[in-house]
Amino acid sequence: MGFGAVIATLVSIAVLMTVAQVFISEISTSTDILMNPAKEMQDIKNEQLKTDINISSAYASGNYIYLNITNTGHEKIRDFSKIDVIVTDITTKNTYWIKYTNNDTLSNKEWKKNYITPDDINPDSILDPDETMNVTIQITSNPPYRVIIATPNGVCDSKYIS
Repeated sequence: MGFGAVIATLVSIAVLMTVAQVFISEISTSTDILMNPAKEMQDIKNEQLKTDINISSAYASGNYIYLNITNTGHEKIRDFSKIDVIVTDITTKNTYWIKYTNNDTLSNKEWKKNYITPDDINPDSILDPDETMNVTIQITSNPPYRVIIATPNGVCDSKYIS
């Protein structure tokens, strides 16, 4: 009878250890699943904190708006097609999303990069810190405008153009 109690105790301990191992494994997996999105959010926020742009000059002439956008942050701005350009016609209160194009000629509601200066680090493809990108926007409305430029990670600047 004493030997049966010892075996029952050993079996109970083995079952408890197995259950504890399963719980610890599941808790570890759940923690990893929860921590990955938190780390991704932290990385995005860190990138946003290091990103800054400034519309250093802007004017309108005919159906075109000309901008100089300076990267005043510490992050490189890479994919120009993911930069949002939004123009509001102050007179009519109409707001337009302006599409990026690589073409030399612009259509209505399109923008293009003309050049980047100084462009010594990553020629022609990346707006590095302390570089300025010259941009042309075509829009068939009349000034005054409010232009908003937003980077792919959500940092933006705006300028009133009369």
